[in-house]
Amino acid sequence: MEGFSPEEVTSSNNQLLSDEGQIEDDTDSNDDDIPPLVHDDDDYDDDDDDDDDDDDEQARRSNTLLRLSRFRHLPQNHFSFGIIWNFENNYDYYKIKACDFFSDCRNTRYLSFKTNVTALNKSKNIKLGKVWEIKKCSLVRNAKYIYFIIYFNNMLGHIDIEYYGIFSEELNEEKLINQLISMGIYGTTGKLHSPSMETTDGIGFNLYKHRIGFSGW
Repeated sequence: MEGFSPEEVTSSNNQLLSDEGQIEDDTDSNDDDIPPLVHDDDDYDDDDDDDDDDDDEQARRSNTLLRLSRFRHLPQNHFSFGIIWNFENNYDYYKIKACDFFSDCRNTRYLSFKTNVTALNKSKNIKLGKVWEIKKCSLVRNAKYIYFIIYFNNMLGHIDIEYYGIFSEELNEEKLINQLISMGIYGTTGKLHSPSMETTDGIGFNLYKHRIGFSGW
């Protein structure tokens, strides 16, 4: 098993294939507009039609450039993932609302997700979010699981979530939790997150495992 993580917890000989970054143009381009009905007694001007065709072609080119310009600030040849959760200031409370994986940063799905996260973090009202953008490497094609660490951040005064790693197989989660406890960074206790969990008990952390779905590809 191979994974991409700040901490090495396991290894094997599985080799994963890489994917080249491509700009995804998932906004449907418009075909030629449907022309008005031409009656037998109408004058028909070929030159006017040629001008209209030129205008349509110019409009299509402008629309394409506009679509592509939206992705210029996003990194090329990177994959990404993000998470959104409910929180309350000064309370050990959270609820996972969304977690998504994007095989390429330059697509409208990721742009929409990142824009939403930016807005949530700016308002800092009920929800917060984070995104991670990572240069593509040998693991991206067969990546199956992303692990996060949920803990109460005393500096911020609310629940925070950190990315731990992305892997092709499930980890030995009990071993990983014990390793994180021994590090003493996130607390003195740890447990695997379940859908019903909304607290870390204040002195520990929860390990959240997200399985990458087919929609991410």
